[in-house]
Amino acid sequence: MRNKKRVLALLLAGVLAFGGLPITASAANNVKDGVRPANGTTVSQPFPEKLFLGEHNSTNGYTRFRIPALTTAADGTLVAATDIRWDKCGDGGGIDTVVSRSGDGGENWSYTVANYLGDNGNKFNNYSSAFIDASLVTKGDAIYMVCDLYPAAIGLNSAAYAPKTGS
Repeated sequence: MRNKKRVLALLLAGVLAFGGLPITASAANNVKDGVRPANGTTVSQPFPEKLFLGEHNSTNGYTRFRIPALTTAADGTLVAATDIRWDKCGDGGGIDTVVSRSGDGGENWSYTVANYLGDNGNKFNNYSSAFIDASLVTKGDAIYMVCDLYPAAIGLNSAAYAPKTGS
């Protein structure tokens, strides 16, 4: 038990010292790696209508956001998070998380794609990893976000290796 705690402490120290774990999520037949959308601002809504312009147009669904979360920081800043469902609404296939904040009661928002793996080419790919269902919690001056991470090709429905139901 003592060694296990020591290993976990060293792992945590490494994560904090180097800014995070080098997460590599890939699958044999991914479309291609995507490009993280740039940070930006919006007016009167926390998430942009068109998040990623690249090679995909608005009919390819980068406007699909699902499962929003909202909290208020100790200083009154609003913080929102939601899933980016690139071109389908299913629970697998390369979902990422966008987080937005507003210091003026929701009039103006600054957003960033906080959880991004990019292994889906910024469109649905049922062999990709997925961040999904973010929740936000405040404690004092800190805001914590938790979400599920499904490895490549595993998800609740729409992924290549979704669980089978029924008989």
